[in-house]
Amino acid sequence: MESGAIPDDRITASSFYEIAFAPYRGRLNEASGSWAAQASTIGEWLQVDIERMKRVTGTVIQGRHNSDQWVASYKVQYSADGINWSTYAGSEGSEKVFPGNTDRSTPVTNLLDNPVEARYVRFYPQSWYNWITMRAEILVCRESNGPCYEMKLLDPRNEDGVYTIYPFSACQNVPISVYCHNMASGNPEE
Repeated sequence: MESGAIPDDRITASSFYEIAFAPYRGRLNEASGSWAAQASTIGEWLQVDIERMKRVTGTVIQGRHNSDQWVASYKVQYSADGINWSTYAGSEGSEKVFPGNTDRSTPVTNLLDNPVEARYVRFYPQSWYNWITMRAEILVCRESNGPCYEMKLLDPRNEDGVYTIYPFSACQNVPISVYCHNMASGNPEE
């Protein structure tokens, strides 16, 4: 976001206070303010469309550039389609509330214990100082050409070639097609 690689129109919000606090002002290190919600109530959110599925590994947030206003804690939701959302859960299984800012300018980084695959990410402020305002960044992995799974032969003596696929922990909700090549017939079977 900070680099400008994500266009302004891909940064949206549940509301904004006025045009000077529009969602696109919510970029990390934005020098002319921040995103500010219309009202400081639970349920406000800042959303980023990262344009295609990527492995999200963490977030960074800051408060408002020129005023003592910031988000003190927040939740993260993620989605593949912008319609169906999941709230990030910590390793204990409950919805994770991330620690936020204690001042207006220091970036606070929170890495995800279990990265998620997503195209859309939402920040949901849970507590704040003076007003819901924030500048943010989403941390993602660079593109990978490697496989997202490993296969293990269950029984090497089994002539049917029975395999089990174990997705890596960072590759959740990734559709996988399996083709078994029948050596006798030469025809692949799904």
